[in-house]
Amino acid sequence: MNPSLPPRRHHLRYLAPVHRWDEGLPLGNGLLGLLVWGDGRPLNLSVDRSDLWDNRPDPKTQRPEFHWKHLTALVDRGDMREIARVFEGDRDGVVYPTKLPCGRLQLDLGRREPFESHLDFATAISTTRLGQTVVTAYVHAAQPIVVVRVRGGKPRIRFLSAFDTVRSAAATRRSAANIRKLGYSPLEKGRKSGVTYLRQRCAEGFSFVVAWRSRAVKNDWRLHLTIQTAAENRDPLPAAMRVLAAAESEAPSRLEKSHKAWWRAYWKRGHVRLTDARIEHLWYAEMYKLAAAARAETPPIALQGVWTADEQNLPPWRGDYHHDLNTQMTYWPVHPAGRIAQSLGFARWLRDLLPKYRAFAREFYGAPGANVPCSHGLNGEIVPGWAAYVYSRTNIAWLTQHLWWHWRYTLDREFLRDTAYPFLRDAAEFVASQVTPDDQGIYHLRYSSSPEYNNNWRASFATDSTYDLANIRYALKTAAAAAAVLGVDAGLARKWDRIRARLPPYPIAPERPNWPAPESGLAIWQGQRLNESHRHPAQCMPIFPLGDLHIEGTDRDREIIQNTLSELESMGTGFWCGYTFAWMACLGARIREPRRALWNLNQYLDHFASPNTFHLNGDFRRSGASRLHYRPFTLEGNFGAAHAVNEMLLQSWGDKLRLFPAVPPEWRDAAFTELRGEGAFVVSAWRKGGAFVRAEILSEQGAPLRIEHPHPGRKITIRQLRKSFPPGKDIRFATKPGGRYTLTV
Repeated sequence: MNPSLPPRRHHLRYLAPVHRWDEGLPLGNGLLGLLVWGDGRPLNLSVDRSDLWDNRPDPKTQRPEFHWKHLTALVDRGDMREIARVFEGDRDGVVYPTKLPCGRLQLDLGRREPFESHLDFATAISTTRLGQTVVTAYVHAAQPIVVVRVRGGKPRIRFLSAFDTVRSAAATRRSAANIRKLGYSPLEKGRKSGVTYLRQRCAEGFSFVVAWRSRAVKNDWRLHLTIQTAAENRDPLPAAMRVLAAAESEAPSRLEKSHKAWWRAYWKRGHVRLTDARIEHLWYAEMYKLAAAARAETPPIALQGVWTADEQNLPPWRGDYHHDLNTQMTYWPVHPAGRIAQSLGFARWLRDLLPKYRAFAREFYGAPGANVPCSHGLNGEIVPGWAAYVYSRTNIAWLTQHLWWHWRYTLDREFLRDTAYPFLRDAAEFVASQVTPDDQGIYHLRYSSSPEYNNNWRASFATDSTYDLANIRYALKTAAAAAAVLGVDAGLARKWDRIRARLPPYPIAPERPNWPAPESGLAIWQGQRLNESHRHPAQCMPIFPLGDLHIEGTDRDREIIQNTLSELESMGTGFWCGYTFAWMACLGARIREPRRALWNLNQYLDHFASPNTFHLNGDFRRSGASRLHYRPFTLEGNFGAAHAVNEMLLQSWGDKLRLFPAVPPEWRDAAFTELRGEGAFVVSAWRKGGAFVRAEILSEQGAPLRIEHPHPGRKITIRQLRKSFPPGKDIRFATKPGGRYTLTV
């Protein structure tokens, strides 16, 4: 395996033009994003910036009746109409907070043939060939600049902005209503010192500028474009001109060289090789998009990351941060894939928003600790929606998993102390305050819910949903574990452990006729079995991702796991989204059923992935996998599918490494290099002819190492220990910080 670059066969390639933005070639650097699409008449360059947000709070969240006690009183009365009026969004014409679209630069080169375009994952450069004309484009990896080069032609340029009132009638009909609701002043257009710019003044002093300048020498035409905001600069136009001047002052070859150097360094870590080229391609496509959309120093990935829908409109679901699945699933693959820097932007953002989350707990719930609204904007302002899930009290508990995983995969004690633990502590304090004991001392959560189950109906509020119980258990357990590592808050940790021990068991679905088991699997909540096909398998939370139930537990645990998945599948996939299949693939891998994992991955790719690999939520080809035929692009399905591949190759939950735990038999040869396991282990392993042959493990922090014996019939030798281990038993030994260990058959 060449560990330096992704194989060329995985680059995206089109032999015919695509005419939709959500099929374009995606490029980005975590701050700026670019999609290249079209046939040359025009060639569209859809641009975006991840911090273009209208962060005004929805006025309803400022009213005196906007609080938890009022919501629960309305639930008790069954007054869903009043709940909708007071607590839910999109009913009074308010469309903020919202992610803002930017627009597209259109290069008219004339339609020419033959046509070919491709995106090189290794260098993050797109190339489009229109006859003898060649267009290359990239978003510089480390600078806020888009670079475009046209050889063999000089294009006519125009910029299409969603905020431009002078545009096609079709675009106006499509977008004017929502755009007009923002109440912005008209788009300004100008030209200064050869720089063409568009300035949009938004609200509360925020504005942004899109600016570009082009130059041509004979048949070599170049353009630099940037987007600057008033959040960084009081006047974004001079800042944009400085960015353009700096880029133009650098030799084009030098600018491109520094861009390629960043990507070359990124690809030095974490690679896979599979005999299944399709699944290998999926993994590389998502590792590419992770680097294009997530950086340590940029905003975290919202629903569409740096590729906000270019439909001359506000994006679906306002392009927000959804915390009942989307943000969590988006970041599932980063740690095991060795993309630690891609984790940090999200982790630091959660840390920085903690004061706002504390205020939400105090002012809305009258509670200690911190909680997150399920949907909010870049600065934490609530995006109102269905009350049962927007005001859920355990989504913060699920968010703690990202911070806990970062600690477990790195053993970075400073991160645990300064970033993770304050968040874990406040989450545990909040959920502990929300459960109340019954006469037997068992703690329950009233007004519990399961994400989007029954949507906004009164029946969506219940007691002790599986989703909420799993999250509460996880938050209390990890906060206590973190406190023990740091040697702090022993009294709080004892309280958290005591409450966790007195939570009720997970609800089990009641028996149903003609079901092979006397009891079924996990219920939605007590007395409510899954009774329909549903997109969000929240009742599976204890199995994956939280891992409270697993196949290495009791016979009863294994029975519950199998019954839960069998019942979910028996309801059919009619109302599944693409991310549902991604989650099911992760579940299949976690319970070591590789064919289940692989089937779900292939269903995802067949029916829900755009030609450019974007997850489009619905069965947009109408191929029979789901009755949902829409195509809104969101990224969590992409990254959830990639994580399923991680789970098939390496698992490390429960303080034990498992090599190739869910590899299907047809993957006779498989390998991975520099994936990560919990305990700060960097792991490479090889499988040949259907059997394990070799592994190399770096122990970054010197943690004790336990490995499930990787070959059922052969002893394993660890060269550095000069010791062999017989089959059938886990391999255990102490490691040294920086120690390297080679396992061979």
